[in-house]
Amino acid sequence: MAPGAAPAREVVQDVGTPAEVLERHNLDPSEWHAVRFKEWEAQKKGGAIQTLCSSEFRRIDKAAEAMQRINWQPRPRVPFRSTPAKQYALVVPDAQIGYSRGRDETLTPYHDRRAIDVCIQAAQMLGDSLAFIVFCGDMLDCAESTRTFSRPASTQRTTWPAVLEWRWIMERFRMAAPHAACYWLAGNHEQRIQRVLTDAAPELSDLPPADDATGPPLLSMERLCGLDSIDVHYLGPYGSKEGELFHPWGIRFHHGQKVGAKGGQSVSKNLADALCSNIFGHVHRLEVAYATRPDERGQRRDIFAATFGCICHTDGRVPSNKPHHDWQQGLGILTRCTDGWVEPTAVRIRPGGRAAVFGQELTGSDYISDLRADTNYPY
Repeated sequence: MAPGAAPAREVVQDVGTPAEVLERHNLDPSEWHAVRFKEWEAQKKGGAIQTLCSSEFRRIDKAAEAMQRINWQPRPRVPFRSTPAKQYALVVPDAQIGYSRGRDETLTPYHDRRAIDVCIQAAQMLGDSLAFIVFCGDMLDCAESTRTFSRPASTQRTTWPAVLEWRWIMERFRMAAPHAACYWLAGNHEQRIQRVLTDAAPELSDLPPADDATGPPLLSMERLCGLDSIDVHYLGPYGSKEGELFHPWGIRFHHGQKVGAKGGQSVSKNLADALCSNIFGHVHRLEVAYATRPDERGQRRDIFAATFGCICHTDGRVPSNKPHHDWQQGLGILTRCTDGWVEPTAVRIRPGGRAAVFGQELTGSDYISDLRADTNYPY
């Protein structure tokens, strides 16, 4: 659509039968459906009675259509038959899954699908030795629910396709790593939806379904994304102890709050008062740093802090208060050696969705064709 053109209509109401209104406004019946029809009698000049009618049409909601046709398959985790001698963990950083919706309804993604596909390929490559996956928070952007920044028209009606795509992506991870435990840490962006509910309708923010009174609330991330059927554990809310993962490998995983102004400063801030190794997201930079601390017996031990970048686009399309960012795409791999030592590896994702993982070159693909076919959504 040309710049300055009128936005697409969503509702058409006019006098006449449905057929007459469709023809008069040149509406495609495959894209519009009648939602209201009124008929009434009126007196003509001269006293005669005539019957009049009006019809209202709404544009068919492709999201609602897609929601009714998706057939998600339960994909529970398959436990290890035996514990591998060497184990790995995959850390997937901020994806910021969301879109800018154009006037022609085109969705321009904030997230980089090629970078996401590289992460899925890394999970496949690690295979049966992949013990767990941590999605480090801000996997969804939730721009439509922000109360910190303005919400332009381009952010409207983007939450559902983002939830749909993220659920589809998690299913791909589950298929790539059937034995891995999967954890999704709440980030400040996922928290936007909870904040809107709490502020606008607190009685609904933690309301569970009638047939599962002790389960997650109806509008929780667990319910919205159907996490139970793919064995993904959501840890939240953001900023709470419940929103962190203290793993038996001796590592604290959290989305993060401390941000340094320059590269390397965020891990330094996190190491300053750290008692154990910790991995976080939030800053969209690739950083790893070490420090030596005495343990409970006074023995010297090394700990580390790491953040593994992002898998969103870094070209300025992600909504922010800055025009330019010191962001890098990447992913993290943890190797647990036979002696129990855990080594972090920061993997940089180069332009075009390319990465070298333990000497093997991976090239990500744009999975949009498969996404459309599986979800019926017009991405």
